[in-house]
Amino acid sequence: MRFDQTALPGTEASSAAPTFAEALDPLLPVFLLIDPVVGDPLAGSVDAQTLSDLSSQREQVWQRPVRCVALDPRVPLRPDQYPYVVALQGPNDPLYEMSFELALSERDTALSDGLDGSGRASYKIGGWLQTNAGIADLCSALQLLMTVNTEALTKARYLRLADRRVFALLRYVVGDVRLSGQLGGVKRWIYLNHYGACEAIHAIDHTGQPLRLTADEWHRMELGERLHRTIAMWLGELAGRGMHAPTTPSHSLFESTLEALQAALSSAQRWPHRFIENDDVLVWAALGLCDSRLGDGSVVRALLDPEGSQHAPVDPIRNMHRAISDLLAQSNATSQGPRLRVAS
Repeated sequence: MRFDQTALPGTEASSAAPTFAEALDPLLPVFLLIDPVVGDPLAGSVDAQTLSDLSSQREQVWQRPVRCVALDPRVPLRPDQYPYVVALQGPNDPLYEMSFELALSERDTALSDGLDGSGRASYKIGGWLQTNAGIADLCSALQLLMTVNTEALTKARYLRLADRRVFALLRYVVGDVRLSGQLGGVKRWIYLNHYGACEAIHAIDHTGQPLRLTADEWHRMELGERLHRTIAMWLGELAGRGMHAPTTPSHSLFESTLEALQAALSSAQRWPHRFIENDDVLVWAALGLCDSRLGDGSVVRALLDPEGSQHAPVDPIRNMHRAISDLLAQSNATSQGPRLRVAS
């Protein structure tokens, strides 16, 4: 059982990382946040005309109070795909461990196969929210927080914070001070980060101003899928190589991944015949996180320069990562191993 572990296999333990049990305030009720966009973790298929009927059907499965978060009707989702919360029952509720294990298995899926994988998974466990407010007031607060508010021109209306990776990215983009002042009635928001370790943010007094993202901040939020997939492929690749990922703070991880993505986009301009699809960019970025010797690609230039022909096309980056890794290792045979780029 991994319920009380601080670190997972494939990561280094951090003295600052609490166990799941330690992250919870024993005096506050706990609500499990669910993201059912691609399916429900327990309730399966539901067929209801109203959010109230949806909640009633799910309550029969969960055997606990359930309430949906009402989204703007212009959000292109069915009502059964709206996020919802489940009220957990006391400190010994078996759903604590079940939901924690499910969250870890979601991460395991995203990491599977490393650079040969996609970095994708269905993240249905959003987090564990603690509040003295009732379930209806909690959902009202979440509705406000999950509504896109930005200076950027966008048609997006749903900030998908029920996906814990999106919440973690928002925390990085706006910082703890701004975010903790906008949690409404949520006193403590607990979630698993990319490393599979618990993180928590605590509410402070409301600032009185709604959380509004600048155009630059919104642009970084829009990079979310690329960031999350790159990180998952990197962590999965390290695990496959039997290496430990350094559990640097999440903000450092996001910073390093953004730099790696920028480097990948620059390399895509240099070798457009190798960067055919988005996955090629992500694989290069993950390679850069695995080994700092990749740099601007100069070390592997001889491997990448040949352009092939219409009748004999060359391999894209996603099919070359093993050859690139081998060439990097040969370029410095006296090194002690891959040099991780992630900042400490």
